[in-house]
Amino acid sequence: TINVAIVMPFMLHQASPSASALNNTEFLKGFLMAVDEVRRGTRKHIYVTVHDNRNSLAATDSILHLPGMKQMSMIIAPSDAKQLDATNKFCKQNDILSVNLFAIKDESYATNSFSVQTNIPHSYLSAELCEWYDKKFDNRSTIFINPVNAKEEKDVCHDLKKHLQKQKSKTASVTIDSDFNYDSVNNLLVAGNEYVIIPSSSSKAMLTKLIPILK
Repeated sequence: TINVAIVMPFMLHQASPSASALNNTEFLKGFLMAVDEVRRGTRKHIYVTVHDNRNSLAATDSILHLPGMKQMSMIIAPSDAKQLDATNKFCKQNDILSVNLFAIKDESYATNSFSVQTNIPHSYLSAELCEWYDKKFDNRSTIFINPVNAKEEKDVCHDLKKHLQKQKSKTASVTIDSDFNYDSVNNLLVAGNEYVIIPSSSSKAMLTKLIPILK
């Protein structure tokens, strides 16, 4: 028998849950399908309990102290740092696996033997990306298209920029602001050279402005 608890913000109290909350609901649907497949393939009894913690540390603590939580085989933990930390501590105290699916920068697995991280740690991911990029685009110049708000920049782009600067590779940057147009990119190009153009953000607004210019 395997007992699984899922503690995530589904935000069911909201009339219009955020995109993040809706993604969590989609994850739950997929998780239940996977559980059904494992159950049929292994003939194990798998019980899943789902809790909406409303993205609240207080609610998370209350859920962890509910009757039966100490009997869980594993808990799918929320991604918020404080909520994840509370879940990790509870699991360590009660010999339960705390499964971190979403917080890739968390490194609890290094000090907590009951903390499980399913994604590659950020530092390893960054190193793998930079090594691959060097092999794939060794002779090309790189142009980063930056958002006005620096907080929108993806961490992997930030790491790649630092790596290319350290390698003294040819790079250039341009920001998508109100003055951004065809010449903003074209003026950085030299005929006959090859380029990789990388949006530093995955926002739809940035791509909407950039794609027509690249075409």
